This record gives sequence, C-alpha cells and structure tokens, in this order.
Amino acid sequence: MGYLVNIVRNTINNVDELPELDFGNNILDGIKAFILIFIYYIIPFIITLLVATLTGGLFAGIEILSVAFGAIENNVADLQTYLFNTIPQSTFETLFISIVITLIVGIILFIVFSIFSSIAFARFSKYESLSEGLNFGEVFNDIKTIGTGKVISWLILLIIVIIVIGLIVGILNLVPYIGIVLGFLLGQSLLEIIFYRSLGLLYREA
Repeated sequence: MGYLVNIVRNTINNVDELPELDFGNNILDGIKAFILIFIYYIIPFIITLLVATLTGGLFAGIEILSVAFGAIENNVADLQTYLFNTIPQSTFETLFISIVITLIVGIILFIVFSIFSSIAFARFSKYESLSEGLNFGEVFNDIKTIGTGKVISWLILLIIVIIVIGLIVGILNLVPYIGIVLGFLLGQSLLEIIFYRSLGLLYREA
C-alpha cells in the first residue's frame, strides 16, 4: 500500500513515471495508510451497527439465532417450522425492516466515506502526514474545491472501469492455469494503478 501512496504523490506532483520501490518508506507509508483507511471506515461501521441496534434488527437476529442453536442442540427435525412456531412473527418483521433500513443507510454511508477516505488518502500522500489525512475539515474543503459533482463522476467512472476490467479478468480466468494467474496479476495491478493514478489526477485540482 505504501507504493500506492507514492503513485498518488508523484501524480499530484506532476511526475508521470511510476515510482521506484523503496521498501523502508513504502512499509512506513503503508502502515500509515492502513491506519487512515481503518479510521475512516470504522465510522460508518459503527453508525451502521447503531442503526441495526436502534431498529431492533440486532436483537431480533440474536433472538432468532439463539432459538435456532437451541433447536439444533435438541436435534429438532424441522428447524424452519420450529422457528416459525416458536418465535413471534413480529420478531421476523422487525428483522426484515431493520435489514432494509440498515442496508440503505450502510450503502449511503459506504459511498460517502469512500469519497472522504479517497480524498483523505490523496491529502495524506501529498503532505506526507497522517494528521493531514485525518483533518476532516480540510478533507471536506478539498472535496468542495474539487467539486462534489466531479468527485462523484470520478467515482462512477471508476466503477465502470472496474466492471470492464472485471469482465476481462473473467474471460482470462476461462483459460486454465495461466489465464487465472494472468487475470489475477494483471487485473489487480492494473486496477490499483488506475485507481491511485486517477485519484492523484483528481486531487491536483484541490
């Protein structure tokens, strides 16, 4: 991951060549980048978990699992019928509604924080400072400077590119042995270079 930090940094600094490997700095940058991404994604995870709890889905799921495990231990023959006869219908309804709400909230949060974490990654790469990447106010200002519409367009275009490369890799995987290896190596490397190179180009406008 540290090497990818260098790709973004070089791109921001108008250096078009791929950076050389520097294991010491790459490892250090990689650790910092991992911490940065972890912090940004732990926030939506916690919020999503809170939504699941507040909507009752977490407790409903625990109740259903508890009854199911008890039935399995008692060697109940028809588990599905046993669950529907033992657990109130309202519990299943609560679980279903909670799952729908939690999924919607989770997807929205994932998209929002993916944008924030990407720009934060670029900011961290540019200034070589973890604290700069974690400066939420400045990250938000960077997004406004670049343009929210432009950032969203970049993300959508990136998703399309990922789908296309995924299809190509899927075709390569049809070739026994060598195709699978090539698909993994080329697909993974190409995706990473495209993503972080495009991120650097995007952040030039910040």
